[in-house]
Amino acid sequence: MKQFIYILIASSLFLASCGNLQQDIEIEIPEYEPELVVESYLQPGLPYFLTLTRSQPYFDDLNITYVPGAVVTVSHSQGVDTLEEFNVDITDPILGLVADTALLQTFSSIFGTELTFYASLNPVPELYEEDFTLQITTPDEEKLSAVTQILKPVAIDSLVQQFDNDDSLAFVLTFFTDEGGRDN
Repeated sequence: MKQFIYILIASSLFLASCGNLQQDIEIEIPEYEPELVVESYLQPGLPYFLTLTRSQPYFDDLNITYVPGAVVTVSHSQGVDTLEEFNVDITDPILGLVADTALLQTFSSIFGTELTFYASLNPVPELYEEDFTLQITTPDEEKLSAVTQILKPVAIDSLVQQFDNDDSLAFVLTFFTDEGGRDN
């Protein structure tokens, strides 16, 4: 019992001596230089669609900064597609016919009242495993480029439904054959 009391007293003294371990420090965060941010997806048979924005400091309020007036092209073995700039006013009452206006107003604090994107009504060609080259030149002559390929779709061999009789749960297993020796 004496050992327990000694351990209790020693622990209490140790914890009491740790009372002033809080120390305020200041971290100087360097000035942030916004960079261009590109988001785009190539989906065969669908139109090209691309957003071009600027990044922002981590601790700032979220506010999307679009980059209008850029020249955007995508080249491939069948030619070059030029994406046009489109601006959508989310306060337009006609947009309310196809979208939830309350939701649009909620996001307007982040995206602004006008969305800017680049698109082409030409569908993305089904050129699997061929290069697509993206070229972007902004109005202040910043240049970006990227090269990518679209992988061939993998066919589904079969779908199997399985039910769990105890909990009335079900799930579906998907089976496909993967080409061995391919980097994908």
